[in-house]
Amino acid sequence: MNHYCQIDENALSSLSMRLAARAEAPANGWLAALDDRRTEIFTSLSFTNRCFLLLVFHAIGFCYFVEPRWRYQGIDGAKALLTRLCDDKDLKGFDLVLTASDLRAWLGGTGTLPLMAERAAHLREIVNGVTNSGGREQYLHYLLIGENPETMHAFALAESIAAKLACYRDSVQVTPELAFAPLKRAQLLVSDLTRIASVDTTSSVVRNRLAAIDLSTLTAFADYKLPQILRAYGVLQYEPVLAACVDQQIFLPTNGPEEIAIRAATIVAVEQIAKRAHMRACDVDAALWLESQTHVGHLAPYHRVLTTAY
Repeated sequence: MNHYCQIDENALSSLSMRLAARAEAPANGWLAALDDRRTEIFTSLSFTNRCFLLLVFHAIGFCYFVEPRWRYQGIDGAKALLTRLCDDKDLKGFDLVLTASDLRAWLGGTGTLPLMAERAAHLREIVNGVTNSGGREQYLHYLLIGENPETMHAFALAESIAAKLACYRDSVQVTPELAFAPLKRAQLLVSDLTRIASVDTTSSVVRNRLAAIDLSTLTAFADYKLPQILRAYGVLQYEPVLAACVDQQIFLPTNGPEEIAIRAATIVAVEQIAKRAHMRACDVDAALWLESQTHVGHLAPYHRVLTTAY
């Protein structure tokens, strides 16, 4: 860890004990935050279309925090995007979204969603993959199983998805010898798919394979909400200049040392909490993310970066 961001051991121990004393983390992870209407729509889809919706959602689900915020049906952030996709249900207009303008029109809503050209490029990659594979089910089979005869562990599957889909790659070359690859969106996709597969009754190769995956190899999904709440608990300590930039909502350089330090410290802190609380890192992540949603407006600002990574 460099001087930009440090972990406070006492605060980490306190939070670990707090999480260990709680009831078990929600089986469906962050999806537990969905309201009844969104949950009803989402669960009404076929297993293939739920998987495909999540594939699209995580491909374009990043960087919501440019003002004025993009809002859909009065909400913003990840829940707004998932609501919009659920309202399209089977994503019937999905393959017609080719440009940033197309995507802006397709999503609707109000306000600003940045990096639209990047989001549109991500969608085009998926559209091409579906077309070349012969359909959504075949494409999911290629992404999630491919030629692998054995079930991969969860992090290896995230790496495999990122290797096949450029839009899911998340890697920074820190030094000539060291690469940092948090794979936030790829890991979260694997977590979500595995969680819905574990409670589904569909009989398919993909469903059976996903349901057998052990999520214990996943790390934290290093984004901007998790370090925000870890900082609120005193677990993450920013050096004064960085703290001032974050609190003043000044955008940090993309892939800069400050951003890397925050994301790396988040992963390390969650791993340590998971070990002390006897939990999986992905469940610690889900518990903290869900808690962050109950404190909206009451926490110090999160760090801001124009990025496709989270």
